[in-house]
Amino acid sequence: MHRAQLRFSGSMCLSCLLDFQEKLGQIYGVERARVERSEQVALQTASPVLINWADGLIYYDANKLDFQDLRAYVRTLGYVPYKVVDKEVCSVPALDPKKPIRSQ
Repeated sequence: MHRAQLRFSGSMCLSCLLDFQEKLGQIYGVERARVERSEQVALQTASPVLINWADGLIYYDANKLDFQDLRAYVRTLGYVPYKVVDKEVCSVPALDPKKPIRSQ
């Protein structure tokens, strides 16, 4: 099992993010996907693409899904993944909806 923490740029309306989260969760090999809009609204960056973002946490089986394929699929949904941390974990922990993704 792997845990991928990603930051996404793209449409940040709540409806779009919920749809995005649902589509991520339907990918073969994904055990759980959670996406939340960041509390901050802007980055000090030269790129206008990175002004708004959402954080995502995806637990997936690396034997069923290649991480590069996951990133490519995210792009087909209209989001750009960056600031990626992917690491192997023993299991998928219980979901705590009150705990922000950035602290996991």
